[in-house]
Amino acid sequence: MPDSDSRSYLFTTDRLERFLTNGFRYPLLDMYLDDFFGAVLTDQKNLKLLDAVIEKICAIAHPNDTDICVLTHKYFSDAFFAYRVTPEGIEPTVITRIRSDHTANQVFEKGCGAAIGQMKAASEGK
Repeated sequence: MPDSDSRSYLFTTDRLERFLTNGFRYPLLDMYLDDFFGAVLTDQKNLKLLDAVIEKICAIAHPNDTDICVLTHKYFSDAFFAYRVTPEGIEPTVITRIRSDHTANQVFEKGCGAAIGQMKAASEGK
């Protein structure tokens, strides 16, 4: 969480082997809890942002040098989702379509590799 010395989000994706049923989720962690070992805030646990995403996520700095953009790609879609993380929370997503679908055919043709791996932004953050 930008501008916080104790709180952070942990973004997770589900595994293709689990049929992507849990989607793209996050809890909010507070490192001051549990005698400074940290813990998930009870009311901010396992919150769903999006269903059926590939196993790739990426975070990049926002041009304002405070916020962070977290990116993922929806499975069975050509849509990339960008979530802006601010000191106030997670803002509604920006959706960008690039005409590069992740489809069930890719799983059969390429195996699980169509959904797993890494995502990286360009060094200038675009």
